[in-house]
Amino acid sequence: MSFEVNIKLIPTQQVLSQTHHIKASKLDKTILETIEIFHGLLAEQRLEAASAPFGIFHGTVSEQEDGPLEICLPVNGTVKASEKIEVKQLPGGQAACVMTVGPETDFPAILGAYDAAVDWIQKNGHQAAESPREIWHSGPGDNPKMEIAWLFK
Repeated sequence: MSFEVNIKLIPTQQVLSQTHHIKASKLDKTILETIEIFHGLLAEQRLEAASAPFGIFHGTVSEQEDGPLEICLPVNGTVKASEKIEVKQLPGGQAACVMTVGPETDFPAILGAYDAAVDWIQKNGHQAAESPREIWHSGPGDNPKMEIAWLFK
């Protein structure tokens, strides 16, 4: 599978954040439940998400390894954190981005998108600036759409 890499400027973002140590078997359920909790918090505060939710994979999530995975939801305005949800600023910058759709979003096919982004970064004389972001432009369904965004310096 061949993936196209596009370079984008990712803005600094205020996000709701919650970090989970989970194995692959609980990945989808944890993501969906966390995003639902985020939207509940925003509804209570009469706010809305600024853009699509995403995950930052700070480590490998598999049946043997449990990440961690930081789940984030960009938000504008003054947000009050809760006991389990952090509000923080994520740095922005140039990112190597790869869009995936349909079966490309499935594991292990999506690993090719991560590889394409990091290969572009290395081949062009840059270094990864932080862990990659997996942006969930749609929920699970017939035609899922996800984007890998890997900031570099």
